[in-house]
Amino acid sequence: MRDPKSVSVSEIIAYQHWMTLVQLLKMGIPYETIMTLSINEIDMIIASEMAIQQKQNEEQARELAASQAKSSFGKGRF
Repeated sequence: MRDPKSVSVSEIIAYQHWMTLVQLLKMGIPYETIMTLSINEIDMIIASEMAIQQKQNEEQARELAASQAKSSFGKGRF
């Protein structure tokens, strides 16, 4: 593994560019559309996707906690 201090700025920028591109493609956005987006539009899309994902994760955690509480409550009664 490379020492992080030896990574050039241009490598960091290239890596970030490709990671952003892959992330947008995984969201289902066509390559041709991605190439027409401004940086602000890309930021808004990624931020919105992250907010949606966070909300879904929180809902799943609540459902799991409720299910576990219900299961524990049922076991304690007998």
